[in-house]
Amino acid sequence: NVGKYPLIINSCKAACGCTVPNCPLDPIMPKETKPMRVRYNTARVGPFKKQITVYSNDQEKPVSIIRIHGVVREKLQ
Repeated sequence: NVGKYPLIINSCKAACGCTVPNCPLDPIMPKETKPMRVRYNTARVGPFKKQITVYSNDQEKPVSIIRIHGVVREKLQ
């Protein structure tokens, strides 16, 4: 949190069901960091690009977009 006040994440939502974000529930105090975990369903082989929308009490930017991308490879035998 680079702001002067506690940051409260109200919710975080993925664009589809194959991506599951887990946002911190407790306020993030100024100069503090907390992890946000995102799980992606790796049943689909190949490249992916997904978007997570984060809603917070930030006065300047109450809605933030986080983009993740990667490649799921076939499991080696």
